[in-house]
Amino acid sequence: MEFLQSRKAIWVFVAIGLIAILTAGISIWYASKYNSDDKDQVKAPEVKKTIVEAEAIPPRFPAGIPLEKDAKIIQNFSVTTPSGGFQSSRTFETQRSLDENFALYNQYFNNRNWKIESSSDTAQLKQVTAVKDDLQVQVVLNENTEQNRKTVEITVRDFKNPIAK
Repeated sequence: MEFLQSRKAIWVFVAIGLIAILTAGISIWYASKYNSDDKDQVKAPEVKKTIVEAEAIPPRFPAGIPLEKDAKIIQNFSVTTPSGGFQSSRTFETQRSLDENFALYNQYFNNRNWKIESSSDTAQLKQVTAVKDDLQVQVVLNENTEQNRKTVEITVRDFKNPIAK
């Protein structure tokens, strides 16, 4: 009889333990779901994307930046935030080699006193990023050999108030 009572006691303790664990889990879940503080959550900035017509140059592009004539435009847009963040991008197919484009954009930045922040030069991907005043310009040159397509992507950002880095 003593054996049955000790066995019942063990089952009672196990049941109480499981109920306690289940109750704690539900409490934690409820607290995380319904008691979160909005001010502790990081909210993504509200952005407004504006498509720019293919024949137009996106806002704030530096004067004279090389844009290949009659190139097929893939993307052409600008993005702004209520806090003043700004970014413009233009991507086009190029007939020039990546090496020609890389030299062209490096020369453009150097001749106009832009500070080159970073640069990389590989066979199928080249990039140069330069800063002047409140603008940062990044030029990415890409060659997709499978599609036999070379692209130039130019992104202009407000350096002092970027949307994202």
